[in-house]
Amino acid sequence: MAVSQTMTAVADDDIARIVLDTGRRGRGCLPGLIAAPDLAAMRASVGSAVERSQGSHVGFTGPDAVAGSRLDALAASPDFRDLIRSIYDRGTGRPAPAEDFHQVPRCLAGSGMDRHSLRFHCDSSGTTALVPVEIPGTGRTGDLVMLPNIRRSRASYFADLVDKVLLDNAATQLALRVLLKLRLLPLVRIKPRPGDIYFFWRYRSIHTNEACDPDKVRATALFHDADPHAANRWKRSAGRAAA
Repeated sequence: MAVSQTMTAVADDDIARIVLDTGRRGRGCLPGLIAAPDLAAMRASVGSAVERSQGSHVGFTGPDAVAGSRLDALAASPDFRDLIRSIYDRGTGRPAPAEDFHQVPRCLAGSGMDRHSLRFHCDSSGTTALVPVEIPGTGRTGDLVMLPNIRRSRASYFADLVDKVLLDNAATQLALRVLLKLRLLPLVRIKPRPGDIYFFWRYRSIHTNEACDPDKVRATALFHDADPHAANRWKRSAGRAAA
């Protein structure tokens, strides 16, 4: 598969392995897919954003927020989008629904990062690619923790919405945090490595990230595609109302 300058070539066998790994373990990885110069540009962009924010939490909104960081080039790459859709098509046995491709860069830094960590949730999109940009190497490193493939694909948007309402409430969140602390959940812990790209069925997996130390920076970019309920008119109406 031909890819953009931000990635190296992806063999068909590697795509098949990713599909197998996401089905068995909830996630797959393509190591070293981001070239060193591109990773350096992404890190420089994150560093500038953290400096401007004086070390506090950084939120990126819209593609202009990451313009020139090479993340924008990756998001715009048809080859990258085709890669994510190929994983969905093969993993589900049906074509990915036509919808917008969503990019969500996220940077945690400073003392406020705890407020943005340990929020258990499941995504709307069928397939998610995670691109680690800056991950601490020592102390609390902001590990990704997940209950992989624990949720079935819902036949309707309203069934999906009920799941999320039950998950996104104070009692459930507290219970999950306590169980995490007591190590009573069969969680998978992932330490993302910059340069690699990770793929998940995050629609089917309950997940969150832990906090990292306040003097560290944790920056990632998420790319979402193939929302199985994208065609639902109530969801489209809610999206327009929120825009």
